[in-house]
Amino acid sequence: MSRLRLVRARRLGLAVLVACISLIVVPAASAASQTGYRDFTYGTGIDHAPTEPKPESKVWWNDGTWWACLYNTKLKNYDIYRLDGTKWNDTGTPIDDRINSSADALWDAPTEKLYVASHIFTNNGQASSSSSNWGRLYRYTYHPSTKVYSQDSGFPVTITKGKSETLTVAKDSTGELWVTFVQGSKVMVNHSNGSDSSWATPIVLPASSKATSLESDDESSIISFGGNKIGVMWSNQKVAKMFFAVHQDGASATTWQAEETALGGGVNCSSLCADDHINLKTDSAGRLYAAIKTSQDESSDPRIRLLVRSTAAKWASYTFATKKYSHTRPIVLLDPDHDRLYMFATAPEAGGNIYVKSTDTGNISFKDGLGDIFIDNSTDTKINNATSTKQSLSSDTGMLVMASDNEKTHFYVHNLVDLPTQ
Repeated sequence: MSRLRLVRARRLGLAVLVACISLIVVPAASAASQTGYRDFTYGTGIDHAPTEPKPESKVWWNDGTWWACLYNTKLKNYDIYRLDGTKWNDTGTPIDDRINSSADALWDAPTEKLYVASHIFTNNGQASSSSSNWGRLYRYTYHPSTKVYSQDSGFPVTITKGKSETLTVAKDSTGELWVTFVQGSKVMVNHSNGSDSSWATPIVLPASSKATSLESDDESSIISFGGNKIGVMWSNQKVAKMFFAVHQDGASATTWQAEETALGGGVNCSSLCADDHINLKTDSAGRLYAAIKTSQDESSDPRIRLLVRSTAAKWASYTFATKKYSHTRPIVLLDPDHDRLYMFATAPEAGGNIYVKSTDTGNISFKDGLGDIFIDNSTDTKINNATSTKQSLSSDTGMLVMASDNEKTHFYVHNLVDLPTQ
């Protein structure tokens, strides 16, 4: 074996990190091989994969280790887990006891608070008169001496009044919290109102009605970026476009800039330019990176793309993979210390392995092909729905991605690799 930096998943020594270019290289797996780690079962009672949907983050980095929102089948509860070595251990701190809920986790380092937005998952977001179906915000305080989190008094609080496919949370520079979701085929937003525990009433995102009138399974995602802005990206399969809207921190909740077309209508794509797959990241300069999927169906069409918004609000599109490779459910992660970007996706679409490609953020380009295997094993043969953190990566954090086999075994899986120190 050449002198390369080994990944932590070294059981079979399959994956190596090429330090000179920071590119993950994983040879093709044989039938008996394993890349990454098989975790534990979440049972068969959940009506969706617990590592989906695409915009949400189930894991975060804090105090020198990784944490996650995972389902405990014995307790019938989503709890906060800590990664000790290669094993996830339940810390005993509960999140949501609704088995069909889904969570988006935001670790806010400046305030040392953990926020978890949790909602009942459905492919067709609708209002509900039952409070058991409403979206909730949980807040936790971390205790370094015991390495556990405790739920803060007054939480959870209601932040939506219905079910949704996704619910993502962000915090702006003034300390205001924001969420977005799709309900009744409309892009919705809500925000905290003076404190984390006080919330306004959700509204339709203030943009053109044509842009915000969606198919029932379209998705939206929210992000804080540029030091003073909140951004929402959403898919609109009715008009075959990906849209983005910006809110200036401190402005009225109903004052948003006119929506931007990130993809479609002649902007880097002419037809079938939207599907309900979005995963957002940002860098310290304020550039935005969106891993998305289109509905283009010719073999040579760029099905999985990376969209990049410059600080001048210009959108560019890069092909991660064409339709012939059958990728789905992409996510993106940034390693700013090394100017690297990592993008992950499942192939084939029905579930199989998690693949990764990497590129220099200053010269974005992805190699043709499936990519390198990041998670696979011979038991969980329908691995899908990669998830990771909202945070940027570093040599301290390494790079962690989780996924699940929701078609056959109902097991969590993950991989954690080292990143270069220089």
